[in-house]
Amino acid sequence: MSSSTYWDNNYSATGVIEQSPFTRALHEKILELIPPEPQKILDVGCGSGVLMHKLNSLGKHQVTGTDLSEEAVRIVREELKYDCFAGSITDLRKVDDKSYDTVICSEVIEHIFKDDLDKAFSELVRIAKDRIIITTPYREDLEYHQSRCEKCRTLFHPAGHIREVNETFLTSYMRKYASDYAFYYTGERAPRFKTYAGLTRSLGGNVVWLDNLHCPVCRNKIEKDKPSPIRKLLDYGYYYFQKLLFVIGCRKYNNIIMAVNLQNEQKEQSAGS
Repeated sequence: MSSSTYWDNNYSATGVIEQSPFTRALHEKILELIPPEPQKILDVGCGSGVLMHKLNSLGKHQVTGTDLSEEAVRIVREELKYDCFAGSITDLRKVDDKSYDTVICSEVIEHIFKDDLDKAFSELVRIAKDRIIITTPYREDLEYHQSRCEKCRTLFHPAGHIREVNETFLTSYMRKYASDYAFYYTGERAPRFKTYAGLTRSLGGNVVWLDNLHCPVCRNKIEKDKPSPIRKLLDYGYYYFQKLLFVIGCRKYNNIIMAVNLQNEQKEQSAGS
């Protein structure tokens, strides 16, 4: 199954929703990082338009979206009535150089194959005039979030994430194009433990379950099951253990934001020419 088909099916099932309990805080921080004056903004990998809707609600920016999924583009165009076009982050030939003041790429990088990463970052830099805002899950434990297909026993990430991202990873790609960038963090939560995830799967459940979740290998639909008394006890114990850890200060961030300022790079290039 292609990436576009996967996301077409996903957006057909979910429509316009926030992705996780941490999405709101993440979007609020993105809005803080955008200058107060009117901006021409491109949301790369806009999905069903949740962030676009928040940007447009400010009533002063010209916001456009693009996404690999035709279904996501349809939702944004027909349901939200926003400007949107189908496109891949690795090939934005429809977009002219330096044509957007701010380019946002939120929760996309963790889905991109290694061979495509250089092209993805170079495209973001090419089309952005003043700044780029990149967000991604922070130091995500991919094994923790794996779901298991009970039919073929395949383990897979339910949201299609294929890598853990941290500051070093983002810097290794962006330093080729810019040196003026800063990191921000959102979504405080308690630490997660693979032992709990493994026990949950061994008892026939999954830590993460999404609507319209299908195994990427055999296409079996993963239904939300009714937990056994043992699993209920495990879930309650883990829930309150995490609550305790959070209260006593054992916390981690859920998302990292890289805000790149391209204006200084352009000034330096102009001065040197």
